[in-house]
Amino acid sequence: MRLVGTTSIDGHLLQTVAAIRHYSDLREEIEAAIPALSIATPQAQRLTMTAWIAQARVYAEDAPTSRLAPVGIHSITEVLKRLAREWWPGSVLALRRGARPARALGGIKELTSWTAVLERSRELTRSATSWADDLALEPSAHDAAERLTAALAVLERLGGPLSAAPKITSECPAIRLAKAELPRLRRVAADLRWLRGTVDPRSWGAAVGRVRGLARHLNDAKLNRLLDPSFSPENGWAELLGEDPEEHRLMATRPASTDSDEVLGAWLRAALGSSLALKRIRAIAAPIRSRVRSLELELNSRRLRRRLRKLLAVDRSTVERAAPLPAPDPEGLQSTIPHVPEVRTLIHGMHAAFLTNRKSPMVRAALRDLVGLRCDIIVNKVRRRQALCKRIASGRYDLVMVAHGFLSHGDTAKIRDACSDAGIPYIAVDKGRPATLIRLLFESRRNLRNG
Repeated sequence: MRLVGTTSIDGHLLQTVAAIRHYSDLREEIEAAIPALSIATPQAQRLTMTAWIAQARVYAEDAPTSRLAPVGIHSITEVLKRLAREWWPGSVLALRRGARPARALGGIKELTSWTAVLERSRELTRSATSWADDLALEPSAHDAAERLTAALAVLERLGGPLSAAPKITSECPAIRLAKAELPRLRRVAADLRWLRGTVDPRSWGAAVGRVRGLARHLNDAKLNRLLDPSFSPENGWAELLGEDPEEHRLMATRPASTDSDEVLGAWLRAALGSSLALKRIRAIAAPIRSRVRSLELELNSRRLRRRLRKLLAVDRSTVERAAPLPAPDPEGLQSTIPHVPEVRTLIHGMHAAFLTNRKSPMVRAALRDLVGLRCDIIVNKVRRRQALCKRIASGRYDLVMVAHGFLSHGDTAKIRDACSDAGIPYIAVDKGRPATLIRLLFESRRNLRNG
């Protein structure tokens, strides 16, 4: 005997099974595409997400009797809303409550079904705006991972953990902090644009998304320009950021000590033929110094041969001075220098400049190993002082320290004024000994927190 309604029950079951499979496949497709979409332009992100939610609604239209369809649509919507909060690509109209096909792409009346929206979104995605700065990304930053870490630290200090994707409004604390730190935020935006494709894509996408979210309420033309996919610096991101492209190129391509003579020779020829000063080449080549000194290199240029002789004509004392210094014993020093843990927490992820009258590798090593501070040592000379002021104005540094015990009042005043204009903390540190530096950093904690 046949039961009444068996056919309709079977049809409902088949629709439910199909819906489960379709939504599961769509969820897998989204997860697989996230890394690539994280570094796509905002327009490409919006159109792709519109296509995904349209696909989810098409599945519902194909299974009108399945109770699972609304649940499937809701689950896909929540995933896409989370990505939208993370990336800040602009409004994805199809994700709004009560969205209709005709409004999904900004008011195209002929789009009367979600199938039509799906097809149009896919079509537009193929011609979506792409990044215009592919050539400007070269050379890539040799310290890309460290730069990303520093950028994330700044953004989390402004608006909390990136994983939380908080709601950003014109009155929230993050906007007030960002307004006070605009030069630093611009620097972060430029750094992130330069790092595209060289760091973890999900972290990069979240970081750029946070900057976009802040920029919407800051109305800063310079910041908006840095975020615009159509903008590309004429001479590359490295130069725009005030850094030497040649140095980054050589650092990024420096061979290992185990590489062949052919690889090492090609790199050394490129280094000698660059515009870098020999002392910078010597510093970059320090990890492979023994290989360089033992290498038999044929050069067909008098200039290159002369530079090679000068590079190798380094007396023993210079080699010893250039060799990496042994790291200080943090445990031993922590017992004699107070406030080390507090300062380490306070300045986590910051990048500092220290203006003094001499090279201070021990100070740099102590700051790095004791409190985790990345610090550029600037020897007080006119051109270096001028370059430092430009870098301060560009937001390169989170704080600037000056050994005023060694410098004239006029020199320190120029740096102090540059820091004041850029809204960057300026700390006078007497003669800049490690214990004094850490004590003064701790005493300046309120200034550092307010940035």
